[in-house]
Amino acid sequence: MFSTCSTLVQQKATKESKGKEKKVNTLNTHIMIRLNGYSAECDSLKELITAVKKLPSTIEFISVQCSLSNFNPESIKLNWSNDLASKCEVIIDEALQEQDRFGLVDKFYLNSYFGEGKEDHCYYIKLESDKSRDFGQKMSSGYYGRTD
Repeated sequence: MFSTCSTLVQQKATKESKGKEKKVNTLNTHIMIRLNGYSAECDSLKELITAVKKLPSTIEFISVQCSLSNFNPESIKLNWSNDLASKCEVIIDEALQEQDRFGLVDKFYLNSYFGEGKEDHCYYIKLESDKSRDFGQKMSSGYYGRTD
């Protein structure tokens, strides 16, 4: 259930909750947390690309976020191919050029649209920054007014 993409010198604790296993990183080194199946939460683009490389050829498609806009960011839909990881990396590298405007991306997510990541599911990549998390919290609290 858990796999890391980077070598960690020291880990002090393991925390389990609701079927998720998470190693606590005490040295501020990058860590990837495999949540379930092929889904992953990563601290770096390199780790995300490693997770994408592990996707099976049976996935339906992957949607890659290509904009850092806080509200409804654009994405590009890709079918599986041998060079899927490199295509994802090029798209995300381009999106990361917007970090001056939208904040430094510090979380990279690979998730299934259906929750538990299985071999034939559709996947998406989400990029997150402090600014995007702040925007999401304000939207859900009604800070910007009613949404309906």
